[in-house]
Amino acid sequence: MILDEGSLAETLWNLEESRWTGTPADDPEANAALDWILDRPGGYAPELFAPTPADIVRRRAAPTDDQTEPGDLSRWFAGHGARTGPLAPARLDTKHILGEEAVRTLFLWGRAPDWDSAASAGWILSAGGKRPGAFCCAHCSVARWRALAAARPPGWEDPVRDGLAMLQESVVAGRGWAGFPLFYTLLALADIPMPEARLEATRAGVQPDRFLARLVGEGRRARFRRRALEWVMG
Repeated sequence: MILDEGSLAETLWNLEESRWTGTPADDPEANAALDWILDRPGGYAPELFAPTPADIVRRRAAPTDDQTEPGDLSRWFAGHGARTGPLAPARLDTKHILGEEAVRTLFLWGRAPDWDSAASAGWILSAGGKRPGAFCCAHCSVARWRALAAARPPGWEDPVRDGLAMLQESVVAGRGWAGFPLFYTLLALADIPMPEARLEATRAGVQPDRFLARLVGEGRRARFRRRALEWVMG
């Protein structure tokens, strides 16, 4: 079942895994989930899509190997309690991340003609933070890069390159980037069709063999992290 009417985050996760496993764009179950997302405009901004009340309430639930934290995709990738960047209020970053991930998902599934996608992409393009390439915090910035790499509105390359420059300044050799969730950031880099993205992963010196050896089981957490690490191995 792809659609989870109780959670935008769970629905987005299910659509992402379905896309990875080759589910076709005309799949009825996938399109029912995409239609449900399109019926949820709003959240942080009218151009985005809204999380459910459960996404907000369950924001800080500790993940297990087969669970996400429904309100914050990036924090789930980072691991419970591993957030080290500047913090935005919990409800605010939940709405940022899920809203941008929803826009990304709709573009990747070819549903751009079904809503004012240019307005959504334009809002994400213009919604920068205090630093070029940033949003409100490191985690929301990564979500912004992922959405821009999928939507590709005119000028999208500039804030993404600025984001890559932010990463370069934050490298912690062998461990990724200070303040940025490692696996979520790697998946964002994998989405960005620029040679600088792979160069940034190389610069950080992430050792995929070491991380892969520590992954246990076949739950969702392991599957998404494994995909990120396999991209690094390339």
